[in-house]
Amino acid sequence: LELEVNLIKIHTKFLVVFTGLAGLFAGASSMACGEWLSTQAERDSHCRELETEALHLQNIPREEAEHMKAILVSYGLSSATADAVNADVAALPLQRQVIFHGKFELGLAETETSSCSASVRSACAMWLCFVLGALIPLLPWLLTSNAHTAVCGSIAGSATGLVGISVYQVRGHVRALPLVLTRQVCVTAVAVGLTVGFNYVFAT
Repeated sequence: LELEVNLIKIHTKFLVVFTGLAGLFAGASSMACGEWLSTQAERDSHCRELETEALHLQNIPREEAEHMKAILVSYGLSSATADAVNADVAALPLQRQVIFHGKFELGLAETETSSCSASVRSACAMWLCFVLGALIPLLPWLLTSNAHTAVCGSIAGSATGLVGISVYQVRGHVRALPLVLTRQVCVTAVAVGLTVGFNYVFAT
């Protein structure tokens, strides 16, 4: 009987660990791919907007100058200063003009249309963050064979992670901490509830 109990404990531990690892790598890979596709799509959209802006600067420079003047005046510049800025910008190479108009007219920073390497870095960062987050509740199961201790460790680790993320988000604005922490707890509770609910439905 004792042997059977020990085998059940070992089986439970391996089941939780391997299921957790499978979810870890699947979730991390899914999030990383989604991040890469999202940033690439956004980058492509920004590039198309800047290409259109380049065509406008080449074909209808006067209209573009008037539009930019109105934008600069809305920032508080005088009409004469806006005309002087437009004259300086018009003397720049086309690529620099596009960057200037992209920033003030479209609200696009130069880094938002950078090379594909930025998307890869963003995807890798997402993958790593997901892995680190998923390891927190899984780590106790790797350190102990006692299921009760592992469950308590997972709960404690997850709670610590929630507090840590909330503290990082407020960045010293202590008054915002209760609201941010409450939001994190509610979202986590919903996610846990859905997971447990789906598991119960499929198990029965």
